[in-house]
Amino acid sequence: MKSTASENRKGTLHEAEQLNVAYSVSGEHKAEIVFVNHSGAARNVYWLDYTGKRVLYNKLPSGQTYALIFEKGGYTYLTHPWLITDEYDNALAIYYPDTKKRTVILE
Repeated sequence: MKSTASENRKGTLHEAEQLNVAYSVSGEHKAEIVFVNHSGAARNVYWLDYTGKRVLYNKLPSGQTYALIFEKGGYTYLTHPWLITDEYDNALAIYYPDTKKRTVILE
């Protein structure tokens, strides 16, 4: 479900986006990350590309899981930040993969 975020996005930016310090650096070391939404509300999962722009990967309903793991035919890279927003695109948090599969519980 990849799509580039709209230029007239209504949500707030994460401080790291404002400072332009959160962006993908390298596609060299594959990694795995899983997002489990226990927040009670929908969450958007964005990859921050090599210039720091948001790229929507998933609209994650409450109670659902989104996995970028090898077994599911997906993965990410160690230096790729993942931004979580609310359904209105207000930034909540940025997560990076680890050298081992990382599971992030969204609460």
